[in-house]
Amino acid sequence: MPALPTPFRAALGVVATVLDNAKEFPDKAIELPMLAVSTALQLSLRAQQRYAALAAKGDDLLAGRHTTDEPPAWATFDDGPVLPPTKKVHKPRGAAPSAFDAVGDED
Repeated sequence: MPALPTPFRAALGVVATVLDNAKEFPDKAIELPMLAVSTALQLSLRAQQRYAALAAKGDDLLAGRHTTDEPPAWATFDDGPVLPPTKKVHKPRGAAPSAFDAVGDED
């Protein structure tokens, strides 16, 4: 027996699927109201989220916010204050000062 064409076999598969689902329909009919309500609530939530996002974009446009590289005035960072070095290097007594002795002396 020659093999049947693929589109014909696919159509038979669709018919078999429809018949299987038709047998289960009375059992699934009970779930339909719950499915309809949950789908409606999900679509409503998505619409609210999109509406809020559009409103936020509109607020940004109306505010005319310009972005800069400067941090905002209210921003704080963990960088502590720069403290001067606490160790003092003493010059040698009785010797001529060298170039290394002059480094760091800003008194």
